Amino acid sequence: MMAVKAASLIEEDSRPPIIYLRSFSEDEKFAPQRGLALLRSKRAIRLQGLTPASYEEQVSFALKRFGPLIAIGNPKKGLPELGATRIYVNDDAWQQRVQELIATAGLIFMQAGKSDGFIWELQQVLMRAKPHQLILGLPFVGKGGEKTRQAHYDDFRSRSRSILPKDLPERLGEAQFVYFKEGWSPHLFIPNKSAPLPDYSERINSKPTLQIEALKALRSEFLLVSTPYWFRWMIIMTILALPALLLVLVVFIDHWLNG
Repeated sequence: MMAVKAASLIEEDSRPPIIYLRSFSEDEKFAPQRGLALLRSKRAIRLQGLTPASYEEQVSFALKRFGPLIAIGNPKKGLPELGATRIYVNDDAWQQRVQELIATAGLIFMQAGKSDGFIWELQQVLMRAKPHQLILGLPFVGKGGEKTRQAHYDDFRSRSRSILPKDLPERLGEAQFVYFKEGWSPHLFIPNKSAPLPDYSERINSKPTLQIEALKALRSEFLLVSTPYWFRWMIIMTILALPALLLVLVVFIDHWLNG
């Protein structure tokens, strides 16, 4: 996939851009479901064969339909990651560029991180954007499963406590995202079919806000993240065993007909 110059993309698309903010160290983070990507997404197979889609790619699949998805690029990398279109700026200019992007954004997606740069960006979003413009992604993964996710979340929750007007919910559970209502009231979002969506009485022209539409798209893209691991592997093993079972059935039928 060739990277399209961000300036041209924004000029050609009249919709407000969607800004993707994250720590550079998160660029190679893989999506939580890893090995299931080849089963849950034909797009992942088409783009990467058997290689699982990155977290950013999945977010891009969900959000790019709503506007140009733009991110600040890491100048130390030769090739950009698949996903958001990169803007490259000098070290002494990136903060001003982030502020400009926030001011023009229709939606801001922030991939939770620990760096000082990310914390500064979160402060800027709180000062310059409205609550319904922000979605936080929580791609916490680890070998310890749910306990490790909760530990990573606790660390992020502690670091953000001095910045966010209201504390994040205490228990993460299976939530993958945080959305905000008036007064920066945070709400966890689990990407399953029964997950409630924000209910705003002040919908623009009786239409859902972009935040609601984005959450619907993210729910569709990350739906299987909430599927228990044992069930995912049962599906995989069943699919792998099907050829052998069919072969046994054919041999049995042939033996029965000719026996």
